[in-house]
Amino acid sequence: MHIFDTELKYQYLLKIISSPYSSGLKLLCLSDFLSPLIKKQSQDKYYSYYIDLKPYLCYQIRKKEFNHFTPEDICNLENIIITFEQLEIFKSNQNEFYEVKEILKYESEKIYSYLEGNTKTKNQNLDDSLSQESLAIVFIEKCDSSGYIKNIKNGVIQKLHLNSTIRSKPEKLDKVEFKNLIEFDKTEIIEQLNFVVEKAKNLCERNKISTHSYNYSFYFDSQDYIYLGCSLGIGAICLAYNSILINELQTNYFKFRKDCVFSGEISEEGKLVKLDDECLKIKLKTVFFSGYKKFIIPEDNIAEAKIELAHLTDKYPKRKLELIPVNSCEGIFNNLSIVERLNLKVRQKLKAKYKKNQVVVNLIFVLLFIAISGHFIANFLVPYFDKNPISYDYINDRYLAFNKYGKKVFESEILEKINYDLIKNNYYADKRIIIDDINDDGIKEIIYLNSSNLDNLKKRSIYCYQPSNHLIWSYSIPEKILFYKNQGENYIDNSFIIAISAINDPKTRAKKILYYGNYNDYFPYYIGLLDCNGKFISEFINSGHTGKISIFDIDNDGKDEIIAAGQNNLKMFNSACFIIFDPEFLSGVSPETNPLGDNRIGLEKYYIILPRTVVLENANLLTGNESSKMPRNEASFILNRQKSNILVSTRETNDTPSPSILYYFDDKMNLTNIDADDYFEIAYNHLLEKKIIPDITLDEYLNTLKEKILWWDGVQFENKPAMNKYYLEAKMKDK
Repeated sequence: MHIFDTELKYQYLLKIISSPYSSGLKLLCLSDFLSPLIKKQSQDKYYSYYIDLKPYLCYQIRKKEFNHFTPEDICNLENIIITFEQLEIFKSNQNEFYEVKEILKYESEKIYSYLEGNTKTKNQNLDDSLSQESLAIVFIEKCDSSGYIKNIKNGVIQKLHLNSTIRSKPEKLDKVEFKNLIEFDKTEIIEQLNFVVEKAKNLCERNKISTHSYNYSFYFDSQDYIYLGCSLGIGAICLAYNSILINELQTNYFKFRKDCVFSGEISEEGKLVKLDDECLKIKLKTVFFSGYKKFIIPEDNIAEAKIELAHLTDKYPKRKLELIPVNSCEGIFNNLSIVERLNLKVRQKLKAKYKKNQVVVNLIFVLLFIAISGHFIANFLVPYFDKNPISYDYINDRYLAFNKYGKKVFESEILEKINYDLIKNNYYADKRIIIDDINDDGIKEIIYLNSSNLDNLKKRSIYCYQPSNHLIWSYSIPEKILFYKNQGENYIDNSFIIAISAINDPKTRAKKILYYGNYNDYFPYYIGLLDCNGKFISEFINSGHTGKISIFDIDNDGKDEIIAAGQNNLKMFNSACFIIFDPEFLSGVSPETNPLGDNRIGLEKYYIILPRTVVLENANLLTGNESSKMPRNEASFILNRQKSNILVSTRETNDTPSPSILYYFDDKMNLTNIDADDYFEIAYNHLLEKKIIPDITLDEYLNTLKEKILWWDGVQFENKPAMNKYYLEAKMKDK
């Protein structure tokens, strides 16, 4: 795998680690990323990944959640830990190494002992005891959709619980809720649970059992995973049906044996839907290594399941797992190896217990009244009066903002279709609106852009609202007369604000608003700052577009910098560039430009030109397509890596994917490394084969690029790291 692809996979891995996935999935993803790297001959280039990922790996191992792991999974983790020890990554903390190594050793022995037939060594609670309000479900955990994590298929077994009560008589509908975290909106899972509740009531009607309206509260033991799908259908309908028997004080009800695992979707006819082959294999493998004794599956899957189970038992013949095929939930309640039927004269027992404990029962009712009153206040009054927005959505051509209870607190005016197109663009999705407490008053404001094809003022304006649709301020960029030296003519100011961000103000607890866009097409391009009250602070104008904006602390001084990447389209450069600003001194213009005719100077901290390449110059010869060639390359990707290491990537053609050069800088903007991605290497080799370029190796050519990188010192460009002297002078005066 190329280093650039490795870096992208690493970023996706960090996203998985920080998301609410299970510990098992996170360990599998870590193993999937690290295992191929440690097998490579050269370890130096991957050493930083090992250092960065070691804390996450050790933390997940310490959680000791290996109930669904195979011996091979544990072995991979052991090999990674041993490699880390050999590379002295545990040099500063040998105790940590011995701790995680002992955990893995213990878990490995436990798994092998269990697979050899000793059922007391793993998941000791999985006996044939009974539970009336919970049962085990196996499902496939929803993972990241990116191609970098596509091979991870993690089975998870969770206990599904149900708490249910009868609703008051005036209530005619059931209330169904699901307490666990899910990746998207809860509508899909609630619809699924409402469906199985309806099927449970249909079963009651067929058995001539009267029903009321109920509060159903479903939840799993663990919050640390993301659930999507329909696998809990059979388990949910069984729990719902049993809860009706209990709530209606029927003479019988059921308890479920704890050594059983359920899985299956319920059809419209109330039958179990057949699992697809891949899903069946993953779930069967999960149950096989989990310690459960029985697996309840759809009847239509029994043939494939027996074949797959035979493959597993051939390897571990002492492991015994019973497959129980069922067609519907009736088949479960008729199978005594899954449930036990209990009889109870509830009415008589309740009456006798009330007489015996009348004082206690009355006290309980008083406490329940207090609790219900508190619940009403917390769930109805508090959400109604909470006006603080925390999230937004784009619905029916409007921005809607919601408080933490999901109550709407703001609704924008109707926006034109151009806003929909920008919002649905992944790059601009979260940069057209900000919900943040920018003036430190304890209430978050809603700041958004409202582009228009009909009203030129709107597309150059920023709007700031309080909840309840109160406009606090708006700011419109004043029109300017622009002279663009590169083209030798005046330009119509047709300003368009593309995106906004909030940035901390180190001198106050308030925040500034960073806005950026273009005056006319791609140039000149501006980056501006407003204070928390919408007052203009300053603006920087660049020769060429700089639409890739990032905000992070480059030099670890506790203060964020603004990094803008794009192009400089002056004829003397006509190349990619990136600019670094201290937010306190963002003003002026890019080097060698004078768009306002006042000879103002720029106070950028760094201005760096990245050279054109032979691939850029000869793009049309590579493809035979003139459109492949761009007038100039562009900085299109900036990544803040740990250890004060900044990666800047340039696009060299119009093709997708585009050949790219990767530049690595430290916190002082010294070039530490230069590399090419796979697509650039392929393109370069084609040019060599066609003898279009001099016959030198790619590494030799990359070294020549180092000599063409230019740093602006405030007066001239130099081929060595330099900071803008006018920025340094302004900073000294500010002290």
